[in-house]
Amino acid sequence: MNRYNYNRDGFFTGELPPESNKYLDNSIAKLPNILAGKFDLNNAPWAAVGFENPEELKRISQLHIVDQDFRNLITCSDLAQLVAKHLNASQIKVWGSQLYLKPPSYSDKTTVGFHRDSQHMPLFKAGSITLWIPFIDCDELNGSLKYLQRSHHWEHALPASGAHFQNILSQEHLLKEQVADDEWSNISVNLKKGQFSVHHMHTLHGSGPNYSRNWRTALAIGLLIDDYELDTHAPDYGFKKALSDDFLSPVIFQK
Repeated sequence: MNRYNYNRDGFFTGELPPESNKYLDNSIAKLPNILAGKFDLNNAPWAAVGFENPEELKRISQLHIVDQDFRNLITCSDLAQLVAKHLNASQIKVWGSQLYLKPPSYSDKTTVGFHRDSQHMPLFKAGSITLWIPFIDCDELNGSLKYLQRSHHWEHALPASGAHFQNILSQEHLLKEQVADDEWSNISVNLKKGQFSVHHMHTLHGSGPNYSRNWRTALAIGLLIDDYELDTHAPDYGFKKALSDDFLSPVIFQK
């Protein structure tokens, strides 16, 4: 697939290798267990938020340490090799994983405002990317991922950016006031099950509400490539220590 250029646009898309598709199907089959709190690796997620309100976006963190099928998907060597080839990377390391469950709702509570991953994970100064894998076919009706093309080249201090914005149209208006009109390009990445996207840590991205009748579920995998850099003075939420643990933060590709 690879219809977009990572360095130019801040993201690219691709097709999962056959082995990853098998692990994806196994992970989908495990969803009832995950939601019931049954974890076969005998570890609990680092966080599970949004479950108090049926209309809110739900998020479960660190799936690769709680379930073997999810771990197989997240650490799949064929997929890691494909990503490394596209980015010309010599090493890829997992730093985290998050499962997002967007329920059917006309409420803005399932909206994720345009944000940069670097805003919410300031520990990583450079070398962090996100691999995004949908569990169903995604489109604008069910809240597909949206990228602001080339936004990883924009200035980093944009007051109107942030995942907490729940009116994405209003947020777009505010962002346009801070960015030259000729630079604005909003791309809805309507990935099918069996496809994936990868985006830069400074690429602005978000998603709207899920107006469909089905849950929109997707897995976001935080990866570090080559000589990544850390801001040791920034909040690290436990991830700095985890980087030295091969189980919590495994290397999945090495030249």
